[in-house]
Amino acid sequence: MPANGSDEQRNHGAAAISNEMTRLHRERYGRGPDSVRTAVGHDHVICFLEDIYTTADRTLIESGEAGAVVEMRLAFQRAMKA
Repeated sequence: MPANGSDEQRNHGAAAISNEMTRLHRERYGRGPDSVRTAVGHDHVICFLEDIYTTADRTLIESGEAGAVVEMRLAFQRAMKA
């Protein structure tokens, strides 16, 4: 998407990125985010994913094991990198 694209092009691109992020999370984590907002700037793209945690993640977080969720997700990202 060109940096000097119209608002309509940026909005279309942002929607496509949001949809793909949702699809990837649903496919890889078994659950997609409740909401995704994507902001396209001149030289950057930022995705805000809301409520991305699985039931297991939430259980660990509620029992004080948020670090375990972070470590598991980092390990998962390393595994998916290949």
